[in-house]
Amino acid sequence: MVKGAEGAIEDANRKQVAQMLNGATGFQLYLDQAFPPAVGQEVNDSVAGLMGGQTSPQQVTQSITEAAKGA
Repeated sequence: MVKGAEGAIEDANRKQVAQMLNGATGFQLYLDQAFPPAVGQEVNDSVAGLMGGQTSPQQVTQSITEAAKGA
């Protein structure tokens, strides 16, 4: 968000989010955004598999670790 741009927001929900971000002392990226694209994709795919019951937490950890080592 560009400082001062919040005045152009018309949607009440977006305005509230902008106000909260402006007052925040920090901001954490989503985990997949903090890594290179290949690792971020592995995070997304692994978590989707976990949520779908196709992979275990251990498999998720291993596949993301391997992707990060290769990045």
